[in-house]
Formats: sequence, C-alpha cells, structure tokens
Amino acid sequence: MLSFFRLSILTSFIFISSPHFKLPSFIFLSSLHFNFLLLSFFHLSILTSFIFLSSVFLSLALIPYFSFSIFISRLSFIFLIPSFIFFSFFPLYFYLSPILSLSMYFLSWLFSFLFLSLIISLRFNFLFLIPYLFLCPFLYISFSFTLILSFSFYLSISFFLLISYSFLFHSFFLFSFSFFVYLLDNIR
Repeated sequence: MLSFFRLSILTSFIFISSPHFKLPSFIFLSSLHFNFLLLSFFHLSILTSFIFLSSVFLSLALIPYFSFSIFISRLSFIFLIPSFIFFSFFPLYFYLSPILSLSMYFLSWLFSFLFLSLIISLRFNFLFLIPYLFLCPFLYISFSFTLILSFSFYLSISFFLLISYSFLFHSFFLFSFSFFVYLLDNIR
C-alpha cells in the first residue's frame, strides 16, 4: 500500500517537472493519491472489524458470566459514531456506485450472520447453526471478488462508501442482535 502511494507521488513529481505538464493529468494524479489514502482507511476499517471480532471471542473465552447483551450494545456505539461522521461529511456516497454499495451491503450481512451464528452457537449451544460455518470459503471468495471489482472505482470516492456502510449496517445489526441476546437471557 505504501509502496504504491510512494510510487504515485514519485510519478507525479516527475510529471510535474516535465515541460509537457497538463492540468487534467495533474488532477488525475491528485485523485489517485487521494484514493490511495481512502484505501488505507478501508484497510483500517477491516483491521478494526477483526479486532472487534477477536475481542468478542476473547471475552467469551475469559469471562463466562458477564452480560453479553450489554457488552454488544456498548460496542455497537463504537461502530455507530464513525458512520454518522462519514454520512454527515460525505452525503453524495449514495449516488456514486450503487452496484458496489449493494454488493457490499449483502456481503456484510452474510459475514455478520456467519460470525454471529458462531457466537450464538458457542454461547447457547445452538449446534444447528454450526453448519453455516461451511459457507466461509464461499464468502471469502465472494468478498475478494467484490474487492477486486471495487478497484475499478478507484477514481471515485466509493471507498468511503464501503466504510460508512460497514459501520452503519453492522452497528444497527449489532443493536438488533443485542436485543435478541437480551431476550434469550431473559427466557433462560
């Protein structure tokens, strides 16, 4: 990531120093630099989601008697606040790449259902949810293919759309999941 970013900066300086400098090409290179920055934010959001999942599994392993629904509800606020920030400052994301946003929307729901089914099966011994884990290679291939397709939109601002969608829909999904876990705790 950083090597591509440095290479783009180097090519832009070489191009600017050349006598055949043109303003549209400079705009193109500037947008390229900006999109590399967006891509780094996108990788940061993926890293944040993995940290979140590892913290959930670690808390399930170390603390067996805490209130799991309150823990999920508090973590959902952490995912919800950045989504409002992104939606407040970038309202035009809805109109940029609808196909990409819809694909990431459905894939985020599939991944959420996959990991949360594992959490429910570990917490409440719902063994019938474990066969959904066999969908993991298919989901990984689909997600990788969607990321490859997203590189075709690298001149747009669609990476912020991916981050905002992932934060927003996962946070609301965690809210609903925490309410479901709260009901299960009360039933038991």
